[in-house]
Amino acid sequence: IGLCRSAFSSEPLCRHRDVVATTLAGFAPPLLAASPGNRANHPGQNLCALGALRGGRGHPTGESRPLPTSRCRQSEHGCAQVRNALGILYSNQGRFAQAEEHYRACLAIFAAHGYQRGLANVSNNLGSNFARNGNYRQALLLYEQTYTLAQTVGEALMIAIALSNLGSVARALGDYPAAQQYYVESLIGCRAIGERRWTAATLNGLGLTQLEQGRLAEAHGHYAEALTIAQEIGSKSDVLDALAGLGEIALQGGNGQQAAAILHFVAQHPVTQLPARQRSQQLLVQRQGQLIPEAHSATVAQTVANLDWTTVIALATDRSVT
Repeated sequence: IGLCRSAFSSEPLCRHRDVVATTLAGFAPPLLAASPGNRANHPGQNLCALGALRGGRGHPTGESRPLPTSRCRQSEHGCAQVRNALGILYSNQGRFAQAEEHYRACLAIFAAHGYQRGLANVSNNLGSNFARNGNYRQALLLYEQTYTLAQTVGEALMIAIALSNLGSVARALGDYPAAQQYYVESLIGCRAIGERRWTAATLNGLGLTQLEQGRLAEAHGHYAEALTIAQEIGSKSDVLDALAGLGEIALQGGNGQQAAAILHFVAQHPVTQLPARQRSQQLLVQRQGQLIPEAHSATVAQTVANLDWTTVIALATDRSVT
């Protein structure tokens, strides 16, 4: 990777290449996806960042597109990828200040060399970092910037990602019509290019938008479709996002035991992304009496202990108990 210093740190990042690569490899499952609120990236982005740490190159869409060698030393490109990967890692851990530091260092490198695709990718990731920390106004500005940059360079996938994330911010701010419109536009873009991972993610976002408005039937339809796609492509994080929504629907439908089992599974699974984990945990605490009545607490505890993927998915999709 070579030596690289930034205004945020005087220590050469190359010293930590193997440590960072090993750490990211250990966090690979949760890094491969983000949550039902704000998506930081997608599998290709995370893998390309990890590839950069191991001597490879990557691009926000997973393609092999390094910075032009005539405009930027490959050592700087590698350093930027390390910074982006560390930002992803820290953001998924809820260490938002550290994540922001690394994202801004990465943005400075890409901005210095006019690398607009990289700027779009990292602006999106920084926006997700702000959104996860509840700073939706700042996230909105960064997602809009991502959308503009993606349009400029003609990145269809990044355009769809930006639209999906704009939908998540609109939902968080209570603007449900705007959220619906952003998500629908994102779905159109994803389906046009055959991108199934972000189709599932956006369907989960639509599900949450409907769920928060009390439209349980519509929410269930979106979550069920997202769950099917996520299972087919093997995206566990998107499966967990869908399960979180279906668990909440079960709760609102009056089935506390079913909801408790599903939400416990989501909250405790290592692949669950931060927003889905937090939402599930909050529901488990806030609705404890409804979720686990005293008479059934032992039964629920035993059910949760015995859950696996097949069991919890079957439980979540069993409409006869809702």
